[in-house]
Amino acid sequence: MAIESYEAASMLTVERWRAMANRIYYALFAEVHSRLIAAGVRPRRLFGTWSHEALPGLVRRHLVKTLGLEDAHELSQTDRFARQVREIADYRPGMMVDANSVLSARTRAHGWIGELP
Repeated sequence: MAIESYEAASMLTVERWRAMANRIYYALFAEVHSRLIAAGVRPRRLFGTWSHEALPGLVRRHLVKTLGLEDAHELSQTDRFARQVREIADYRPGMMVDANSVLSARTRAHGWIGELP
């Protein structure tokens, strides 16, 4: 799911910044879930996922062993940044989505998608 969402984001053009921001974030959302499950952490039983707000902290808490402190922090920050960009794109139609922020989120996400340790 992470790779598919990321590939969809990569196919979007300049006219589709909001959609690109959405797909980039959900690619990371799926990737972080995969990594946490691979590390033996189980999501909330009722939903089968973790909340968006909880993911950065879960990464820092549970993925240090497999990623190392620096990379766990970077993945956590990348997830947080991509979420902020997506929330502007998805929920604030009156705000301009900064193309540089979307491209930065895509660049930061690129190194994480589909690369399980």
